[in-house]
Amino acid sequence: MRRVTETGEPTVGCEHMGRTRSDPYRDRPHPMSFVRFDDGLVERCGCYLVATTRQSGGSGRP
Repeated sequence: MRRVTETGEPTVGCEHMGRTRSDPYRDRPHPMSFVRFDDGLVERCGCYLVATTRQSGGSGRP
């Protein structure tokens, strides 16, 4: 995130392994993307994070 905030170059498809509250004993991959956003007055305003949880197998539907 720091590199995205400093350079403005987005990072897409970064993967983090972690656990969810609904399944705290199982590691799951969490694909993440980071994009810097500016407000037009300040060079760097912040960084937007999008994270999802991959479903294992099938269509991901319940």
